[in-house]
Amino acid sequence: MYNLNWKKYTGENIDSVASYIKEWIDSNPHGNIIVGCDSQKHSKYVKYSVSIAMHMIDEFGIGHGAHVIFANHHETAKHLKHDIRAKLDIETFITLEVVNEITPALGDVKSKLSVHLDYNSDPKYYSNKLYENLGYFTGMGIKAFGKPNAYVASHASDALCKNKQAKGVH
Repeated sequence: MYNLNWKKYTGENIDSVASYIKEWIDSNPHGNIIVGCDSQKHSKYVKYSVSIAMHMIDEFGIGHGAHVIFANHHETAKHLKHDIRAKLDIETFITLEVVNEITPALGDVKSKLSVHLDYNSDPKYYSNKLYENLGYFTGMGIKAFGKPNAYVASHASDALCKNKQAKGVH
């Protein structure tokens, strides 16, 4: 539906994100997979960036950094620039699509998957009223986090979507 073209930070294209994740899991059986999404309004479009962080963890539970891949999606609908609810819902739907695409590749390690969305736990922010969108994922048995614990959305995807370049490495 969103026609996401996955890339490594080197700019190299990834043909099948599910196959890529499967290969990574085979090499990193103790690791975690975290999907995060954020969006940014630009002058003529809204840019959505989704990241998959593959957190390398050894057999002793010690972390050794992460390998991150990403995809971008652009929406040109004018109403999205002013409708935060629609913008945040699309972040959720993109993330849900990615989760559905990669879940078969996870096999027995689905419990190692989590989702980070750019929703704020602080009630003073509008996105706090949409925290129920995290329920899509918890209902599927997937751990879902909003701010301040959504570092893949708040850092990796946030940096990608703020860059105005449409293609290439951001």
